[in-house]
Amino acid sequence: MAATKRAYISFIAPFSPEGGVVALSGENEEALLATAQIPSLANEAGDLRSKIAVFPNPFNNKVRIRASEDAIAVIQVVNALGQTIYDSRDQVFSNFEIEFGENASGIYFLKFYDHSGALVATKSVVKMDKGL
Repeated sequence: MAATKRAYISFIAPFSPEGGVVALSGENEEALLATAQIPSLANEAGDLRSKIAVFPNPFNNKVRIRASEDAIAVIQVVNALGQTIYDSRDQVFSNFEIEFGENASGIYFLKFYDHSGALVATKSVVKMDKGL
């Protein structure tokens, strides 16, 4: 029966502007397989994420979105079952409201996409019953 070797993957400083370092290694120092620099998009995406505010959370019927001008091209709202219940494009999203109307209380995910179609951020919100 062949011996089984273990490999470990470690991520070092994945959110640094220079990118993260990934080291693959075996059980000891001699079994070092590879080290690679991986470019990080955390700076760019992190900047946009921090410029998107969603409030109030939890909410009863409507949620407000405040974002930097022209940062967001598409907003989608997805329920906990993964169904898209709202999709808005080609609007100015710097100061925007979404009414949830008769949608059930629960957790919803707001997905924000930039003009290139890349997912910039996902934020979760909780819709409460009006009586609470």
